[in-house]
Amino acid sequence: MLEVRFGGVDAASITPEVRDAIRGADAIVIGPSNPVVSIDPILAVPGIRAEITAARSRGVPAVGVSGIVGGKALRGPADRMLASLGEEPSAVGVARRYAGAGLIDLFVIDTQDEASADAIRALGLEVEATETIMTDMGSRELLAREMLAAATWVAAEHSLARSSGRSGIPAAETPDGGAA
Repeated sequence: MLEVRFGGVDAASITPEVRDAIRGADAIVIGPSNPVVSIDPILAVPGIRAEITAARSRGVPAVGVSGIVGGKALRGPADRMLASLGEEPSAVGVARRYAGAGLIDLFVIDTQDEASADAIRALGLEVEATETIMTDMGSRELLAREMLAAATWVAAEHSLARSSGRSGIPAAETPDGGAA
């Protein structure tokens, strides 16, 4: 695989319900899914990225979590797809993809990948290491709670940075491409 295209995406549009949900969100969470064939098709819908960017510029924190642990996809072919596209099939590779797109402030990795935290921080992201492998409803709820807690922390850091005039967290871009 050398390229992925989403046929018909140009004819798609963001629904009013999705737009309102993003605009009213206290946090944006990009779940542990295949970034190539699960996350990218959503982001390819015209209007989605702009709404996420606008939310981030308003201080809404955006958190992503890696579906790749220890260099292997937890489910499906994400690791093989990233490799075939010439990208690193790892938590760092997924973080690089999301950071490069300006999508997130903080990236959650599994404790198995904790050694990669500095490489992810070098991308300009905050990092949280925790158990991300979800085996039952309890582990799913725990990860969701930890991601929302991390988002709350990021929001507080945004607020502190803005009120003190410092820029400890990278500024999000606005929909027109400028910095917030």
